[in-house]
Amino acid sequence: MVVSRLLQIGAKSASMAKIDPVKALVIEGERGRVVARNEGKLLVIAFSNPETPLGMVKLELEELAKKSTR
Repeated sequence: MVVSRLLQIGAKSASMAKIDPVKALVIEGERGRVVARNEGKLLVIAFSNPETPLGMVKLELEELAKKSTR
């Protein structure tokens, strides 16, 4: 999957920049966003409109990921 590969690349970049671990990856386009959250072995991905508040999307993904890893 392309998003998981992007997350791997992001994790490597974050490690090199000494800002790891990566919590989320956000890809923004003119017509929407792809937001991915990594929680252990779980990868949660959301697609949203550009008008949707990014903070809300990230919060929802975080809550879902934490519920799923319990």
